[in-house]
Amino acid sequence: MTRSAFPIVLSAPSGTGKTTICRRVAGSLDALRYSVSATTRPARAGERDGEAYRFLDVATFKRMVEQDRFIEWAMVYGQHYGTLREPVEQWLAEGKDVILDLDVQGARAMQAAYPDLVLVFVYPPSLAVLRERLASRGTDDPAEIGRRIALAREEMENAQFYSYLVVNETLSKTVDQVRSIVFAERARADRVSLIGWEET
Repeated sequence: MTRSAFPIVLSAPSGTGKTTICRRVAGSLDALRYSVSATTRPARAGERDGEAYRFLDVATFKRMVEQDRFIEWAMVYGQHYGTLREPVEQWLAEGKDVILDLDVQGARAMQAAYPDLVLVFVYPPSLAVLRERLASRGTDDPAEIGRRIALAREEMENAQFYSYLVVNETLSKTVDQVRSIVFAERARADRVSLIGWEET
C-alpha cells in the first residue's frame, strides 16, 4: 500500500502561534516536514537563521525571485516573505508531507501550484485575546498592534476558503487537532493506492 504525499498550509493572524503549532506538529509525526519561509524582515531576539525563518537581505531575495526559487512570495508588513521551492519539492518527491505556515495570500498561491493542498485556518478565541498576545510579545508598538488586529479581521473573513477551522484556545489542544487533520488526510482514499496489496 502506498500513499501520495501532500502539502498542508496553516494560516492564522499574527500572534496566534502558527509557527509554534507547525513546529510541534512536524516534530511529533513521522514523514512530516516543516517548511521554513524566507524573509527580509530583521530577526527578533532569540531567532536563529534557518529555524523560524531564513533571513535574507532584499537584494538576495529579489535575485532568488528572478531565479524562480520561490513557489510563492509576497510583501507583508513591508517585508518580503517567500516559500522556498527546492526543499518542498524534494520532500514531496521523497513521500514526505510538508507543513507550511503562510498568510491567506500565500495559501491561495500555494493552492494554485498544488491543487491537493490541505488548508487549515487557526484563529484566536477572540480579538481581545489576540491583542493581549501581541502586546505580550513586546515587539510592536500600539499602532502596529492596531494594524495587525485590523489585518486579522480581514484574514478571518477569508476563513471559509479553508478546509478546516481550528480555534487556538490552548497550544496542546490545537496541536492535537492539527495532528488529527493530518491523520485524516493521510487516510483519504484518493491519496492511498492498494496496488500491490495482497491479503495474507
